[in-house]
Amino acid sequence: MNTPVPWYLNPLLLTPAFGLLGVVIGGVITFGSSYFLDKSRAKREVKCGARLIALELVSVRSVANSCVEKKTWPDPNVPALLSLSTEGRQKYLAAIAPDLPNDAWLSVAIALQAADAFKMIIGQIKDRTIAIPDDAAESFLPLIENMDKGRRALWQVTHEKRVVL
Repeated sequence: MNTPVPWYLNPLLLTPAFGLLGVVIGGVITFGSSYFLDKSRAKREVKCGARLIALELVSVRSVANSCVEKKTWPDPNVPALLSLSTEGRQKYLAAIAPDLPNDAWLSVAIALQAADAFKMIIGQIKDRTIAIPDDAAESFLPLIENMDKGRRALWQVTHEKRVVL
């Protein structure tokens, strides 16, 4: 009649044991969901950063290309150059840096310096009604080429399936 209950079936131990098991399972679920959400967020941030930096490069490149083709300076009243803020650029560069191979990273860095150099050149021109001399237009070609290389390097981040986070 009075058979002893094994210690593992003791009601005084079962309640805390199931409570502890619930806490452990809940912790694992929370950790797993946070991990996958952070991984997804980081992937979106990398793609967004690469696209915004590429947009800046395309914007500056198109203005530079227009200067070479038309031999005229851009109209200062028409804001054709899109630029990220310094903080925004640093944030997005930090996001994409781990996903780019060394040569692609170098191409992006050189492309951004080329874009900055072109923006500095057109920012110093006071009289934009004069035509661009041929030698000055020729000097823009390496800048345009470097911006293209950087844009192509960013393509790897946004379109290749090998992005590892």
